[in-house]
Amino acid sequence: MADVYLCKISYLKELSGINDNTDYDLLRPTIIMVQDVYIQQILGTPLYNDLKTKIISDNTLASYPNEKALINDYIAKVIIWYLKVESTVDLKFRYMNSGIVSVNNDKVTQADQSEIKYLIDNYKKKAEMYAQL
Repeated sequence: MADVYLCKISYLKELSGINDNTDYDLLRPTIIMVQDVYIQQILGTPLYNDLKTKIISDNTLASYPNEKALINDYIAKVIIWYLKVESTVDLKFRYMNSGIVSVNNDKVTQADQSEIKYLIDNYKKKAEMYAQL
C-alpha cells in the first residue's frame, strides 16, 4: 500500500510545538516510520490498513466521521509525540555528499566517530523494527 499520512502535516505543525521554520520535508520519512512501526503496532495491521484505505478514498474523511475522530482525537497525538522522539536525530544530522554532518544553528560540521556510531546503532534499531513487521 502506498505511503499515506494518517493526519495532515498542518495538524502536526499546529499541535507539535515544533518550530515553524522546520522543514517538514525532512520529517516526512520519520512520520511514515512512526506510523508504520508504532501506530500499526498499537492499532493492529487490519485497522491500520483500513484507515489508510479510507484516507486514500476520501482524504478529508468526511464519509468516515468515526475514523476522523479516532485519528484527530487520539492517533495524531500519538504520532506527534513519537515524531518528536524519533526526529531528534534526523534534525541534528544530515547525509551530504561530503559525509554525515552535524547541524547547529546555521553551522555545519563533520560528525565525529562517536556520533556516527550512535547513528548507525539508531538506524539499525529502526531497520530491526521494520524487519519485525
